[in-house]
Amino acid sequence: NELTPVFKLIEIPFESLLNFAGVPEADQISTAIVLAFVDQFLGAVVGLQCETEAAKFFCAAISATTLISMTETGGHIWHSRIPIGFGTLLWLYLVRTLLSLVVLIPLTLLFFE
Repeated sequence: NELTPVFKLIEIPFESLLNFAGVPEADQISTAIVLAFVDQFLGAVVGLQCETEAAKFFCAAISATTLISMTETGGHIWHSRIPIGFGTLLWLYLVRTLLSLVVLIPLTLLFFE
């Protein structure tokens, strides 16, 4: 992540939202959210570096939802005859991520705080 400053710029809104919600290790989790788009398992790898159980849970959950969304659904849409481009898939990823955050933030705070 240190070699890709573009990812750090993309992480800023996620990190701000997570900090506002009071989620621990928001910087690590925001990295997991962004890197999960590139490779669904990178979110889990980032979670291994986290210190709190809450952050590890959050990274694992983001990886799982991304795996379902991007690998299964996104792959089928991309290879189908449905006229959807990369930008639309990116938009779908962002919407799905925001919906996941709506569920994961309260669950994380409920289970681990």
